[in-house]
Amino acid sequence: MIIIDATNICHIAKHSTGKLKYGNVFTGVVFGFFQAIKRITKELQDNFLIFAWDADHYKRKDLYPEYKADRAQRKLEKTDEELKFDEVSYRQFKLIRKRVLFDFGFRNNFIFDGYEADDIIASIVLALPPGTQTPIVVSTDEDDYQLLDKCRIYNPITKQTITRLSFIKEYGIEPRAWASVKALSGYKDNISGIKGVGKITAIKYITGLLNQGKLYEKIKEQEKEVLERNMPLCKLPFDHIELLLQIHEDFKLQDFIDICDQYGFHSYLKMEEMSFWKNMFLMR
Repeated sequence: MIIIDATNICHIAKHSTGKLKYGNVFTGVVFGFFQAIKRITKELQDNFLIFAWDADHYKRKDLYPEYKADRAQRKLEKTDEELKFDEVSYRQFKLIRKRVLFDFGFRNNFIFDGYEADDIIASIVLALPPGTQTPIVVSTDEDDYQLLDKCRIYNPITKQTITRLSFIKEYGIEPRAWASVKALSGYKDNISGIKGVGKITAIKYITGLLNQGKLYEKIKEQEKEVLERNMPLCKLPFDHIELLLQIHEDFKLQDFIDICDQYGFHSYLKMEEMSFWKNMFLMR
């Protein structure tokens, strides 16, 4: 089972192949997404893919209005050309989610209003019964580290797989403590932590290596207030999401060919490439 943060993969594709066109139409995000699917399935040798997407509305923002508010400011600073590129790119995000994956034959494709892809991923991972083969989460987002008791994480950029043991070796804490680290140190989504406290300092405090001095006293003084405010924002999932996985999928060769023709992915129709896609997804 490979659970993919599809929004994350789309953003990676936007910045890598997003400028590609077929004719006069931007198709680079779709192409980059397919390239990611190819790399992921080839590297991990599995074709059971689950796609999780960010919704447009976040319940976290209802709880904390400043959540991701910095994105609005960054948008104001963009040029007209950058805004136009964002528009055509995000249009492809929705195209992939609403049409392309379905046309390919994928059926485990999830989005829920109010939630982010991480919440969906966490809901799947934490609900798996004991004895289930360990799933692999595909994402560059460090938030997912707190799930490492129940999964492995594959970074599609570095191509490294992070496990519970490799995480503990690097950070010296259990994965379940990661949300507290993020809550104390602050968060990339405009969540403010304790000023002057980064991840390393937060880890030292949690593990007892930092146990005296002005910074220690500062954390001690603010810890309760900051954790009460930030933990609901940092902990996964925000709420548990009930969903039903489709175990049986049916991939048809002609559907794949039609997608390649429509979006100009002619390289995929060459013999060696076609053989990979056909064999990996058992296309008929």
